Amino acid sequence: MKPPTTYAEWATLLTELKSIPINDECISAIYQGKLEFLPGVAERFTTRLTETVNARLEHISTDFNQSIHRNTSDERALITALRNIQKDFKALIQIVKMPVLPEKFQNIYIQSIRDEAQRIQSSLENTAKFDRTGKLLTLIKQYNLHV
Repeated sequence: MKPPTTYAEWATLLTELKSIPINDECISAIYQGKLEFLPGVAERFTTRLTETVNARLEHISTDFNQSIHRNTSDERALITALRNIQKDFKALIQIVKMPVLPEKFQNIYIQSIRDEAQRIQSSLENTAKFDRTGKLLTLIKQYNLHV
C-alpha cells in the first residue's frame, strides 16, 4: 500500500478504511503518509476521518453483537469476541494517532473511541448482572474494553 501524500490519496484511503481490514501494511502507509494540514484541507480531511471512524465503530459494534448473539452460552466464543473487539478498538486508535493529524484532533478521536468502548463495556456489565453464577461478569471484567 502506497503512503498517501495528497488530499485525494488520503480521501481514497479513508474511504477504503471504512471497510477493509486494518493490518500492519495499512498502518505503515498511514504513518508514512504526508499532508499539509492547511485550512480547507483540514476541514475536508477531518470530515472524512470522522466518517471513517464512525463507520469503523459501527462495524466493530455490529461484528461484536453478532459474535456474542450466535454463541451466547460458549465461554470461549465470548472470550474470542472480547479479544477481537479489543484488537479492533486498538487498531482504530492507531489509525487516529497518524502523524499528519494534529494532536488536538487525535485526542478528540481517541476520546470518541474510548467513549464507545466504555458504552459497550457498561452494557456488557449491566447484562452480566443477571448471571447468577457471576462467571460472565468476571470474564467481561477480565477482558475489559477500556482502551
